[in-house]
Amino acid sequence: MDNQRTHEPTPVWHLERMGRIYDCGEDTVIYFDTRSGDTHLITLFAAFLLESLAGRSLTLQQIEAVAAEDTNPDDMEALGPAIIESLDTLVDLDIVERL
Repeated sequence: MDNQRTHEPTPVWHLERMGRIYDCGEDTVIYFDTRSGDTHLITLFAAFLLESLAGRSLTLQQIEAVAAEDTNPDDMEALGPAIIESLDTLVDLDIVERL
């Protein structure tokens, strides 16, 4: 029996350069990616994540710590899955890179 465990590296998300966010006072905002020239309609939460990642790389735990400061204690259990879902969407849109 092989007792060696393989450890996957901790995922890190990175935003090289912040684009422009236009908040129209709705539940969604317009994000203009100045790098690609693409425009996206994203959630306020996704915009918050982009602002948190601007110019740096963070692990899920670091992102959770930043987001927890503005999260209702009753919503803490759903925070991690919400972050992952939003980051996956931002990766699919080629806005954020998962390292």
